[in-house]
Order: sequence, then C-alpha cells, then structure tokens
Amino acid sequence: MYNSSPRIHHNTITNNGSIGITCDNYSNPVLYNNTITGHTSFGLRCYYYSSPWLANKPPVGCCPGRGYNVIRQNAKGISVSYGSEPFLGWNGYGGYNCVHDNTGYEIEVWYNCNYTVKAEKTYWNNPDPPSDFFIHCGTINSSFPLSSDPNGCSLSKISSGSEITGSQGSDPDRVGIDPLSDSELSELFQLELEGRYEEARVKYAKKFNEEKMKEKKNYILTRLVVCYKETRNNNFINFLNEEVRQDLVFNDDLYATTLELENIFLIDNEQYYKAIDNLNTIKANFADNEIIYKSTIFNLGYIYLFQLNDIVKGKEYFNELKNKYPDDPLVAEAQRLLGQSIQQYKPQKQWEPSDTKDFALLANYPNPFNPTTTIEYSIPEASFVELKIYDILGGEVASLVKENKPSGKHSVEFNASNLPSGIYFYRIVSGNFTATKKLIILK
Repeated sequence: MYNSSPRIHHNTITNNGSIGITCDNYSNPVLYNNTITGHTSFGLRCYYYSSPWLANKPPVGCCPGRGYNVIRQNAKGISVSYGSEPFLGWNGYGGYNCVHDNTGYEIEVWYNCNYTVKAEKTYWNNPDPPSDFFIHCGTINSSFPLSSDPNGCSLSKISSGSEITGSQGSDPDRVGIDPLSDSELSELFQLELEGRYEEARVKYAKKFNEEKMKEKKNYILTRLVVCYKETRNNNFINFLNEEVRQDLVFNDDLYATTLELENIFLIDNEQYYKAIDNLNTIKANFADNEIIYKSTIFNLGYIYLFQLNDIVKGKEYFNELKNKYPDDPLVAEAQRLLGQSIQQYKPQKQWEPSDTKDFALLANYPNPFNPTTTIEYSIPEASFVELKIYDILGGEVASLVKENKPSGKHSVEFNASNLPSGIYFYRIVSGNFTATKKLIILK
C-alpha cells in the first residue's frame, strides 16, 4: 500500500511471494487479528514514514485494544526503516501480538529510523525478550514479553533447549534515540493513545519550538502529522512555513524531512507536481546523502508511474536507482512494482565482528532458498568446529562441519535437495561458543 491507511483484520495472509504486507510512503494501516506467514522477504515491511498500528484502533476518543496478530515463518518478521514507527503495544495499550519463528530477525530497525518500535506484551516464543533483533539505529521496546501464546500457534524449539541466538547489531555512528525516555514526549504520546489529538497537536507544536535536539524535533514533526491528519486539520504546511523552515537551510536534514512530510498532504490532495518539485529540491541538495537520495529517486519513480501514469518517466527514475545502487533493496521493490523478476541479492553485511576478533555465526544467504544456501561463520582462533542442521523438532538432518579450523572467516554450502520445505535451524559449536539461527527451505 502507498499513502493509504486501511483497516485490515481477521485475515490469513500466506505465501504471497516476497512480502506479506508492505506499507510505503505514509501508510498507517490498522492491523489486528491477522496471520502473516510464509514470505520470502518480510512478513510486514514499514518504509518511509509508515507506522502501522498492530492493535485494534477504535474511532477517535477511544483507546486501542489488543492486536492478536501472528507474524511467523517468514524470512524476517517486521522490517522498519526511514522514519517508520510501528506500534505493537505500550503502557497497557495494544499488545498480545505474536512475532516468532521467522528465519532471520524477528524485528529489524534499519536506516534513517531513530525512533522506538513499541512492542510491549508481545509473544516471542522465548521466555526472555529475543536476542534476534537487528538494530542499526533507533530502539525496540520489548518490555513485559508474554510467557504464553495468546493465539495458540507455538512452535517447538530445538531439542537441546538452546535459545535461538540471532544477532543484535548496532552501528556506533548511528545512535538512535528513545523519544519516550523524554517524560514530556511520553505524556504527549499518551494523549494520542487516548484519542486527544487536538490537545496533543498544540502541545507538540510548543515542544517543537522549545526543543534543541534535532533528532527529537524530527520525531515531533512525524507525530504532528498524525495529529493534523486525525483532526482533519489541513494547516500543517502553513505550520511548516511559519514556524519550522524559517531558520533552516536547504541542505539541513530537518529541511528534507519537512519536504517529505509536506508531500503527505500534497499527495492526499492530488497535487502531484508540487510533490515532485519537493522531491527534486531534495534530490538537488542531498546528492551526498545516500539514504535520502536513493529514497527520493524511488519516490519520484513511484509518483510518475502510479499517480501520473507516466510509465516512461517512472522507469527512467527506477533505472537511475538501479544504476546507482544496484544491490539496494529498493531496486528489488522497483522491479516488483514493474512486474519484473526480482534478482536474488546477497544481503549486505549489516553489522558483524572484525575478521578474527570475535566468534560469529552469520545469516545464511539466500534465505529462503532452493536448494542451496551459504552459511558463513568466524572464529578468532584455531579450534574444533561443529556445524549441524536440525529440523523443527530438533532432529539432526545434516552435519556440515566437524573438524579443526584455522582462525578467520569460513563459509560452507548447504544443499537441501533431499529435504522437504520448512523451517530448519543451523547450529555452531566451537569451544565455549554456541549459536543457532533459522533458515527456510522453500520449494
């Protein structure tokens, strides 16, 4: 979905190819009582200021109820990037979603996303909050995890009883913020949960003018968009012009954010060429900022292709994206939108240890796969290594490595041509180091 916010509930969304539900460009759907399984990329993808509610969100003035969504057995559970902030549960509201037994990360918070994924009272099929989050920037609040499955769909762990220890990464150069650690911002979000959007709007605007930290000012603008839209107030662009942009220069990241958020209202009102002007302004001033630049190219292609029905111009921007960033996931998304076959990319290494300083078991690629995949691992010193494959019940189905290995990085190919489709686990043991990850065979 693109710039749309429907209510999606009581559905089973399974085996639809790459993505179960994709939320692009200001899409904030309400999702509850859904089951999303069997997708080769993500169960739920949140991109470019898209913040779905995984909770029953009643009309304005009422508090959100529980979620009861199940996201499992996908390559990854929930992917969050570029200003998105999905809500699963917080402070007694929402909750009761199940996110578990996805092959890779249950939740990944990727680039340009300095906020908090609120995921309290979620069932992870794990007695403790899971270690298989990937956090490039921003934070994940997984407090008060549920100890039992509210939806009755648990899967077994491997028989050894080991926890699934996926990677939790962070980039020290992109430290995120938790806006709700600011007591005033926490109180303002509480007003949103209670449906008091007009009161929240006025107080957010006051807080914006007082705030000095750019990351928080950015966050406040995204919350103001919600308040303006919920109260059907069309004066957000006037607020930007009169109270925000006067002290900003064109190459300020916050200025780019104001143009991106302004486009929400321009696209709502079918002012597509004004939105294109904003994107071209960003493109001209942020050529050195890869994250902003590539997203701008993608959005230009999308508007020309789908809003203006200009296929030639849309493909021109998508081809520019492909030529500049051939291995970027946005290229695969552009190919999908054009109805083209999607190239299987080897995922970029997101955050991993130095070559020989740390033990590591990396995500296999491709994943899901048929019939072969590559598994990489790293050991800091020469040692005996065992790497085995287990089925969902913990039975050993393959032994890939059982020998002494020198220090450094290693890789091994796994051929699953003799195994049926399904979720499996691969486990490494080297000295005192043990780690387990998931993989999906999809035939």
